[in-house]
Amino acid sequence: MLKKWISDHFSDFTSKISSKEDYETIVQSQSEKDINKVILFTKKEKVTAVFKALSAEFRDRLRFAVIALPDGTSNADLLELKEDYEVEDMPKLILE
Repeated sequence: MLKKWISDHFSDFTSKISSKEDYETIVQSQSEKDINKVILFTKKEKVTAVFKALSAEFRDRLRFAVIALPDGTSNADLLELKEDYEVEDMPKLILE
């Protein structure tokens, strides 16, 4: 119960991306803070504690965003989603 409360109330410095237009706005942003971006594609309803902690620790240097995927998204759908969002560079570090 304490773990759930801490996870629910942990500082979250992520932006929620709910449309392709939101995604384009974040990707094309050229402000100094937005030069490096970390975008998480997830099937989970809530952002994990690790991602929240990273967004809090590096909020001055990185922009963190989350795209919630629909339930039932398969690995093949992820490849198609990569094309839909025109992802050009794959991540150098993956946390799972």
